[in-house]
Amino acid sequence: MFLTIGYARRAATYKRADLLFTDIGRLKSISSKAGPFQVIYAGKAHPHDQGGKEVIKRIFQAREALKKNIKIAYLETTIWRLEE
Repeated sequence: MFLTIGYARRAATYKRADLLFTDIGRLKSISSKAGPFQVIYAGKAHPHDQGGKEVIKRIFQAREALKKNIKIAYLETTIWRLEE
């Protein structure tokens, strides 16, 4: 069973979506001590927002660095539909 952290917003620098990944070593330590968790991001940057695109790149870099310890998914859209 995983703890799931979700974040669904337009990617913009002032929203600080990548703040979770400022200390990769600490995240690995938390995962090893507290148990497995996963992070799900959703959203995209405005086409003219270079800073927002950089935030998404940093999230993908963190995903690569943490792939053995923490599952991270990035969904391009924030529209989630649950079917019955």
